[in-house]
Amino acid sequence: MKAITLHQPFASLIAHGHKHFETRAWTPSRGMMGRRIAIHAAKKKPYTSFDELRGQEIPLGAIVCTATLAWTARITRIGFVPNVRDGEPHCFLADFVHAESARPIVKEYATVGIPVDPFGDYSRGRWIWSLTDVRRFRTPLRCQGRQGFWDVPIPICMDIRLIEEGTIR
Repeated sequence: MKAITLHQPFASLIAHGHKHFETRAWTPSRGMMGRRIAIHAAKKKPYTSFDELRGQEIPLGAIVCTATLAWTARITRIGFVPNVRDGEPHCFLADFVHAESARPIVKEYATVGIPVDPFGDYSRGRWIWSLTDVRRFRTPLRCQGRQGFWDVPIPICMDIRLIEEGTIR
């Protein structure tokens, strides 16, 4: 299983369901689309806090959850419009890649509205990664993280599998 390390509180915001997108300057390989990844919290102490995590433990140096990397999209144009359903802003973007095909769905620019959360950098040229089916661990799994995608050590992979199967908590 691959993992990615995020600074806190962002790893915990994903684990608790408040952050649905990770924003990066780079996109993962197409082979990562549709795969489960582990979300690792860096050892560095949080430089900011959010009301969404008030009263929650903020683990450091541990895998806090897993998620499916559903799709990525590159922000090519910036614009916000109100969402008809809930009034939340949307970000315009293009070059949409979907997990099922792992190939660009469009060859020319297509504008797609994505709900924007306050936890990412939605600047032009950055990539949005959609994280779905997030499964938070009651007890984070301590391990060393790295930059970029990295391989979770086999013993920890076994623990993740058992947690996701419901064998251990």
